[in-house]
Amino acid sequence: MKNKRLTEDIPSREAARLLSEPGWTQDDSLAIFGRLGFHAYRNADGRLLITPPGAVESGTGFCILTTVEERLKSQTEEEAQKKTSATTSQHVLKGRLLYGREFANHVPALIERLTARMKGPRSSLDRTEASLRQVDEFIRGYDEGSSASLFSELVAYAGEVIANLTNGEWQMMHADDGETWEPVIVAHRRGSRSAQSNRAQSSRKHDAEAVVRFSPGFLVYQALEDEDVSIEGTVRSELWSEGFSAKTEKQ
Repeated sequence: MKNKRLTEDIPSREAARLLSEPGWTQDDSLAIFGRLGFHAYRNADGRLLITPPGAVESGTGFCILTTVEERLKSQTEEEAQKKTSATTSQHVLKGRLLYGREFANHVPALIERLTARMKGPRSSLDRTEASLRQVDEFIRGYDEGSSASLFSELVAYAGEVIANLTNGEWQMMHADDGETWEPVIVAHRRGSRSAQSNRAQSSRKHDAEAVVRFSPGFLVYQALEDEDVSIEGTVRSELWSEGFSAKTEKQ
């Protein structure tokens, strides 16, 4: 699992207050999700603030406060991971998920297992974006190592949060390698925002009828591999980029 680093989520209003202080310079080369409009601001004292698009201006949501040193370490690790992935030509979800094509049918049971693993009340995992923060906190303190079972539980819950906020449904599809079964949440886009991303392994796919397919597996994988990213953060940014938000209610 992840080693704890000097990285934390802070309210956007707190981020705005920090940016009003002297010493900050915009440096988007250090931003995560740069193609989605995220910005990065570095301070002369070594701090680094990463902001989602519009968050500071609106005073809503959360930003990431870390250090330039930690972000540079993460970027080095990301580049190494990309080279490894390119060499092995293996889909990131291959061998990580239980049940293959039948994954979606096991989502309720997987979430029950995650609840039991977290040793919290069942009501704490209420399929809201905010509940993902509890999951992230659990992961940071979890010291028993990762496994296909835990990864599957996290993907199941992240997918249920996305389904709840978008009125989406589970669907199983073959991944780009033609072998791995990838669980996705299929939802109809209600807004006009559209992310222009050409990532090698995109976490969503579009069709001509304004249908969005979110990949909770890719989002969880990304969060577990990058110390600067949380599951809550990846889900939030993905929802925002497609015109959904935490205020969206299932109808």
